[in-house]
Amino acid sequence: MKLEKNVTISHLAQICAGTHEYSDPTMPLIKPKIMIEDNVWVCTQAFIGPGVKVAEGSVIGACAVLTKDSEAYKVYAGNPAKLIKDRVINR
Repeated sequence: MKLEKNVTISHLAQICAGTHEYSDPTMPLIKPKIMIEDNVWVCTQAFIGPGVKVAEGSVIGACAVLTKDSEAYKVYAGNPAKLIKDRVINR
């Protein structure tokens, strides 16, 4: 897993970097890399799945389940996580 700068991971969030190859009868552990870029907020109880890239500035809402890469400066919510709006930064 790689965390970049200014990342907030809230209470009870899960970053799950391991899974199993279920098509193999021995179910070996596999560890696809997770990348969390700059200025991301992973909200409380959100789940980030194996091999996912959380793009710069993304917000992954409370209890969201992100199993696919996000887009930069977008807000995601739900299970499965869906893009709900742009993240606008007030300067």
